[in-house]
Amino acid sequence: MREHLERLGFDSAELSRQANGSAATVSRWLNDDAQPSVKVIPSTAQALGVPTIDAMIAAEALTPDDLGVNHLASDPALLCNEDLVRQLEERLRLAATSAAAAELSPPPPSVPAGWYSDPAGLPTQRYWDGFWTEHTASTAPWRVS
Repeated sequence: MREHLERLGFDSAELSRQANGSAATVSRWLNDDAQPSVKVIPSTAQALGVPTIDAMIAAEALTPDDLGVNHLASDPALLCNEDLVRQLEERLRLAATSAAAAELSPPPPSVPAGWYSDPAGLPTQRYWDGFWTEHTASTAPWRVS
C-alpha cells in the first residue's frame, strides 16, 4: 500500500480522505497493525487506482486460490464491488462457522491397528493401520493334520 501512496504522492491523511476512512485507521494499515475490512477495501482500491480484486488479495481478505471457489462468480472481475463484498462476507461467515464447528466436534474414535473383515466384502481380512493397507489374510479355517 505504501508503494501506491508514494507513487500517487499521497500520505495517510489523503488516502483516508479519498477512501472515506479515518487517518488513524489508515496509519494502522500502513504500520501492519490492522488490515482493511472487506467493506472499506473497494473505496481504498478506488482511491489507490487498483482493481478491487488486487486490493482484496493484498489485504489478505482473499487469496488467489479463493478465486476458484464455487460460490464466487466464475470471473470475479465481472462483479460489482457490492456483490464482491457481499460474497466475500458470506464466505468469511461460512469459514468462521465451519472453524467453530470443527473446534467443538470431538475427535473421531480411533480404531486400533489390527486385522479386520475386508471392507470390500471379500472372504479375507485386511490390515488396518489408521488406513486400509494392501496386506490381506485368508479367513479360511486352518487345517491341522
